Amino acid sequence: MINRFLFVLCLFVLTMVSCSKKTGVRARQPDRYNVNIATNIEYGRNASWLGGSQTLMLDIYSPKGASAQSRYPLLVLLHGGSFITGNKESLADICGALAQKGMIVASIDYRLGWDARGTADCEGDTASLNNAAYRAMQDLNASLRFLTANADKYFIDKEWIFTGGTSAGAVAALNSAYLTDAYASVRFSKAYNKLGSLFTADNNLTNTYQIKGICSMWGGIFDSDLINASNAIPTIFYHGSADDVIPVNVGTYLQCPNYQTLYGSEYMYNQLTSFDVPAVVHIYEGEGHGPLEYVSNADFIAATTYCFFEGLRNKIPETGMYKQMESNCK
Repeated sequence: MINRFLFVLCLFVLTMVSCSKKTGVRARQPDRYNVNIATNIEYGRNASWLGGSQTLMLDIYSPKGASAQSRYPLLVLLHGGSFITGNKESLADICGALAQKGMIVASIDYRLGWDARGTADCEGDTASLNNAAYRAMQDLNASLRFLTANADKYFIDKEWIFTGGTSAGAVAALNSAYLTDAYASVRFSKAYNKLGSLFTADNNLTNTYQIKGICSMWGGIFDSDLINASNAIPTIFYHGSADDVIPVNVGTYLQCPNYQTLYGSEYMYNQLTSFDVPAVVHIYEGEGHGPLEYVSNADFIAATTYCFFEGLRNKIPETGMYKQMESNCK
């Protein structure tokens, strides 16, 4: 039996990874884009999965020439890696491409780790996995508090806050946008009781913000009932039609019956459009988890995501289903 879990880690640990020993992880290319990059900015601290203290860092990509006289929409991105591996540097290409177009883009590291032994045989520790996802959501919220509290310093337009990610990062971004403490205390009671509020971890900041849009790259949400006509958030999705890790429609993680049910991109697109909420979905026919077109075409994802977000800002929102590398840009 092919160890699917190791395959997932090898192929999608870092959004732009090659499993080849010859090529290794795709090198960061800060000079490819004409942007400013500020690295390893601390946004919080907390206990890691193993109990030690962990400093949480983020990188900020901003347009060249950004100054206090300008304000830009903010996008916070989370890398993939099954909540067990990965880092913020892996998103350098898409962050650079989006910053060059006119956004402040933050790529964050978040707390990783769970008892994944036996995952490929559907025997992973589901409670430990839930805790890992919960920590990622806590850390995303902490980074958003930090960035919006420092909006003047980083030239952020607080009226336009977006989130997103790849794989596990997309799962965290989608669920974090909808989860409340009241819901988490029931649905994720063990994680809530162990780790506390979704909105007070990592730092002491108390400022608030509103998510205006999401970019989900092969992610899914835990409970479709979280979304309704009054809270639905415009979202752009990317997903392979043959994804056997996170379903494009409805299924369980890694197709294991005892793992978490996930509602994928196609399902969420149909749900959002049923509420007349702007949504775009790119379905890569026959592709699996992390469509290969994306790995070599971060510029395409950046361009189509930017078009979607700009459509929201300019009140000319986009909606539609697209195949392969078909652009949603008008």
